[in-house]
Amino acid sequence: MRIIVVGCGSIGKRHLGNLKALGVENLVAVDTRKDRLQEVTERIGSEILCSDKLSEQLKSKCDGVVVCVPTSIHLDVAKEAIKSGASVLIEKPLSNTSEGVPELLSLAKESSLVVAVGYTYRFWPALQKIKYFLENDQIGQIYSANIIFSEYLPDWHPWEDYRSWFMAKKELGGGALLDESHAIDIMRWLFGEARTIYGVNGTFSKLEIDSDDLAEIIVRFHSGVIGSIHMDIYGRHHRKELSIQGELGNIYWDFYKNTVALYQANLEKWEVIQFEDDRNDMFLNEVRHWLNAIQGGPKVPVDGYDALKTLSFALAAIESSMNDKVVEPFGAIDK
Repeated sequence: MRIIVVGCGSIGKRHLGNLKALGVENLVAVDTRKDRLQEVTERIGSEILCSDKLSEQLKSKCDGVVVCVPTSIHLDVAKEAIKSGASVLIEKPLSNTSEGVPELLSLAKESSLVVAVGYTYRFWPALQKIKYFLENDQIGQIYSANIIFSEYLPDWHPWEDYRSWFMAKKELGGGALLDESHAIDIMRWLFGEARTIYGVNGTFSKLEIDSDDLAEIIVRFHSGVIGSIHMDIYGRHHRKELSIQGELGNIYWDFYKNTVALYQANLEKWEVIQFEDDRNDMFLNEVRHWLNAIQGGPKVPVDGYDALKTLSFALAAIESSMNDKVVEPFGAIDK
């Protein structure tokens, strides 16, 4: 297989390393920055072809393109790849706007190409265990759930000035709501689609950014679950946590401890499950599923249509915050 990775920052280099580990021999790295291409050669391997022009690389047959550029240009790169006949794996979120997404997905469908989007937490064993608990009615009817993603932006990439990174720039699609939309996707995956959304979103900290640093969302799901979603990029103590309250017990997930705790009221005690997985396992499994799907295997867990629903949710939260009102996410297009 021939796979091109476009954008060789932190996540791009991770994908290149994982693709190499999974046995993809024909790898191409594309980036306009020579220093990043040099890092690819030094860290991943000199056998990887490096280029500063995607269009030149797409002239030769390509099976797939991994899109790791800033969010605001995801669709541009993905569309170019699909038009050339390549399937795509797009880093989350799908885009910073819904404009152009239906056309992109239709184009891929017409050509029988795979569109996967990088909501990697669906591959995280601790959350898969929670999914299993819910599907097997371990705590009865679910009443409410609360998820928190809180991490201090300058800590994310300590080797570079956070103010120069796309996350600090609204026009590039950076910010808490879109980049931490993992939290939205997790809630959708576990509890279904949103009926109504109320959000507060904006820039409130002293970080030197013009993107949003906080998203606070209250959601009513069609399933009846009441959810709260908190995402910020100024929290000094890093937290990724999920708490679920049910008729017969509670479930609590802590990403950094890599534990799931199950409380069953009839036993009056907690069962704590410790997981040993490495964070990179999520990315390996995501890419493995995508490569299999390209070769005719099972569909990817998060395709473009699914990711559009998460984007719809995020955009509804922005609309709600701007207008200070409860809103409904727009419906996803038919597959």
